[in-house]
Amino acid sequence: MPERQPIFELHIRPLFRLLDRQHMLRLAGSSLDLWDYEAVRTHSATILRRLKGEGQRMPTDKTGGPWPSEWVSLFDRWIQGGFGRLSPGTAKNLVLKDVDPIGNRLSCRTDVPATSSVSSRAWFESEVVLESRIVAYRLCILLGEDLVTPPSTVELFCAERIDGAIPPEDIAVIDAAGTHSSTCRLEGSRQPGVTVFAAATPVRRPSPAMCAR
Repeated sequence: MPERQPIFELHIRPLFRLLDRQHMLRLAGSSLDLWDYEAVRTHSATILRRLKGEGQRMPTDKTGGPWPSEWVSLFDRWIQGGFGRLSPGTAKNLVLKDVDPIGNRLSCRTDVPATSSVSSRAWFESEVVLESRIVAYRLCILLGEDLVTPPSTVELFCAERIDGAIPPEDIAVIDAAGTHSSTCRLEGSRQPGVTVFAAATPVRRPSPAMCAR
């Protein structure tokens, strides 16, 4: 089996602690946010040198010391492999529904690239927006490696359970179109306890925190 190529959101961003991010923002400003794909890609050569201990090493000895060699190698493989990342999906029929006794279920349908082995995947990645009460869910797509020819798509159903008493108005979904905010609840015999979402607002995405739940 060929070795899997690293993906930023799955394998690289989790390596950087909140402390690492805060220190780098303090030193370099918003241009080097270690949780931001574009920033890490742009500064990847500098980050790799520091991870290897060339010049000013990161992380510093005072804050945990250097990464294990396999982590450094993983970051290097990510660079050599073309800076892999997840793709944003486009949500259809996006709803939040009360599902007793487990709480709420966020669900949608989305199109993904078709593959010979049916290996493309889609899911909601949970994030906490810093300095906000909003809990955000990003609709992510992982492309399969054996895309069919000619290119086509298949529709997948995505669902995520939301634990705890989180008000619907505090939940947002980020997809390829922008940010969807909950708009109203549909009460009645056919769709009790269902919250629907407004059309996406195309805004600059907030800096995400690590996966929180």
